[in-house]
Amino acid sequence: MNAELEAYSWGNNNTATCDSTLERHTYTVYITIVSSCLSMIGCALIILTYILWHDIRTVARAIVVFLAIADFFTAAGYLFGAVVNYVNKQKHLDRSVYRYLCSSQSFITTAFPISSFLWTIHLAVYLYVAIVNAKPNLAKRLVIVFHITGWGIPLLICVPALLTGHLGSSNERTSVNWCFIYFNNTNPGDNGELKRRLAEYYGFEFLCGKFWEISASVIAVFLYISVKVVLRRRMSQPVQIARSAYGSVNIERKLTAAMIHLDQKLIFIPLVFIFLRFWGTLRFFISFEKSCHTPCDDKLIVTHPCKAALYNQFLMVMQAACDPGQGWGNALVFVVFHKTLFRRLCPCLFYVSRKMRDFYQCSKARSENPAVISSSSGRKESPLINDEDDGHHTPLPSDECDKLTGSVRFGSTHSSTRM
Repeated sequence: MNAELEAYSWGNNNTATCDSTLERHTYTVYITIVSSCLSMIGCALIILTYILWHDIRTVARAIVVFLAIADFFTAAGYLFGAVVNYVNKQKHLDRSVYRYLCSSQSFITTAFPISSFLWTIHLAVYLYVAIVNAKPNLAKRLVIVFHITGWGIPLLICVPALLTGHLGSSNERTSVNWCFIYFNNTNPGDNGELKRRLAEYYGFEFLCGKFWEISASVIAVFLYISVKVVLRRRMSQPVQIARSAYGSVNIERKLTAAMIHLDQKLIFIPLVFIFLRFWGTLRFFISFEKSCHTPCDDKLIVTHPCKAALYNQFLMVMQAACDPGQGWGNALVFVVFHKTLFRRLCPCLFYVSRKMRDFYQCSKARSENPAVISSSSGRKESPLINDEDDGHHTPLPSDECDKLTGSVRFGSTHSSTRM
């Protein structure tokens, strides 16, 4: 792969022992941008399917939608951060402007990932209470608590961190193309100050991300395994469970069908989450190595063996792709691998693409040629609607073009949501 290389220098490069020049491939920026865009599209699909089809509007699906909202803004933050950092490296933005953009982006990509981790835990807790404890009504009432914690805790953590100046540029120590926790890389002068500074830095990095990430992984795995075990047990004895836990055979039959579908998903939810978050967590623990913050002249620099491990290109590429990727990961689990939804969604997407194509062709035909009168019917027709199947130009009636262009232009509701 042809890559454009950039050099980052921390320390005095004129001294051999202080050489910390790092070569990084700028294609990680493009990977971050692509992954972020895919996640935003995936989150939009999750939200769109919930809006379009009433029969999937369960409480569990609503929790997935709130998770998708958090993931959408997370991906948008990573996209913004990648663009800002790339522009700054190319054109060297004003320092005060960059600091403002960097801290703002760090707030977004800290608060919303915490919210995403919490909603991942909430989904596991909801399923555990509803299925393992057989208390679906209690599980529904917990949604209010989920909203308070899912949106409130990130604000309680990130607002003080932002106001105290702890969100900003970390010199990509544990990130790739975005800002996270501010790291002061000036030489502290003595070992005690270095330890205090590192304790503060890692404490905020743990509190603002890794604690919730690791907690979500552990709790999700435990609860999903518990739910899966109980599901298997209940699917083998549905009638007895219905009478004892739910009091209705009809309810249990519906629940059993949902159980079979859910059982197929339970293994993928924690696996996708752990896979996507593993690479950043690995680099976080690598950064504890002593050579990752070696005093040299007036700066703290990264030296070997830390430099070879922390800035390993494979780890950097994987983190660039996976940290913003929770949205497309969840879209795979909850939309693409959902057979019923995927069968419904494909015709809808095809319908929308056809309407967009017709609108474009009508607009182009109107701009290039005036409407002509059909000799057979006397109706106005737009002559340049391309038929891809036979290569001929099939005229589309002018009133149909009016519907297409008018509905888009004026926001009228000619088309129904039923696809």
